[in-house]
Amino acid sequence: MIKSYRSNDIAELMGPVETQYGPPASGQCSEQQVAGADAPETRNIEMGATSGNFNFSWEMLSQHDRMIVRYGATQLYDTGCVSGSGSVNLAFSGASSIITVEVIPNCNPATANGTLWYFTVSCPQ
Repeated sequence: MIKSYRSNDIAELMGPVETQYGPPASGQCSEQQVAGADAPETRNIEMGATSGNFNFSWEMLSQHDRMIVRYGATQLYDTGCVSGSGSVNLAFSGASSIITVEVIPNCNPATANGTLWYFTVSCPQ
């Protein structure tokens, strides 16, 4: 006999998705890609190490946005208020394993008609 399952049955059997596929455990790095729109956002990203080199890339499409990458109180990179895409290799070293990315959307009042953006932070090498 073939038994059929409803989506609720499957979810009950598997348990909560965030339990099985949640963020990396503390102290582990997992490449992060973050996307957003008109709301400012600040993300703390676990790098899994207290030093290393990593790639930071961004896509701001046609609207102007700004992204600032920090390691503690040290500013590692500022895209400025730009549109389009880019990529840069950055280095960090200290006591923390956290990188912070701050996104300031619609930073140019002349073109602030809504925006979409994303960035990617790779794991350190």
